[in-house]
Amino acid sequence: MHMKLGRRHIVQWVGVLQLVWMTAACTEMFYSDAQNAGRKSAQARQDALRSMKVSSAQADKAQPVVGNALVALLSGNTHVEAFRKRADDSKPYLTTYDYYAPDGIFIGRDTHSRRTVEYQDVGRWKVEADTLCVDLPAWKADPRCYTIRLAPDGAIQYWIRQPGDPFDGLLTRNVRVVRRGLQTPEYTSDPAAFR
Repeated sequence: MHMKLGRRHIVQWVGVLQLVWMTAACTEMFYSDAQNAGRKSAQARQDALRSMKVSSAQADKAQPVVGNALVALLSGNTHVEAFRKRADDSKPYLTTYDYYAPDGIFIGRDTHSRRTVEYQDVGRWKVEADTLCVDLPAWKADPRCYTIRLAPDGAIQYWIRQPGDPFDGLLTRNVRVVRRGLQTPEYTSDPAAFR
């Protein structure tokens, strides 16, 4: 049986197909902004967890640094970590500076949002046996704790120490530059690098 569709029927079918396509492609429109942000945040956390498990499994074997040796590695030093999108980038898009003052004060600076004294993170750091904990009141969260290991190439590995958290025991940082004293960021990150 052959059916001839008129212009009106074709327009209706095209409208229905467009509606079906838009509904399938735009499921976010059925959720609030908060729900969409929560879903995206949960997905990003799962992606990060998978990625960190892979990098932790591939990390160089390293020796734990504990007690007085750990205090000496931190006290009075700034651990500098540069982030590049590609290994051959001449300039990092972000560099962080974590300063461990001898009196237990922690100061975190970076080249993006915490470039000046007004925007730096300030808190406390302490070492207990094999664990470094940094407490920043501005984070309004429990202290972030790590075990520290020293790789054969001199890299300082930060391993997350948060029992009960899915990220516990995973490598989170690989610091290769240590400078004496509090450091000021050498440049300002280009905002376009974060888009």
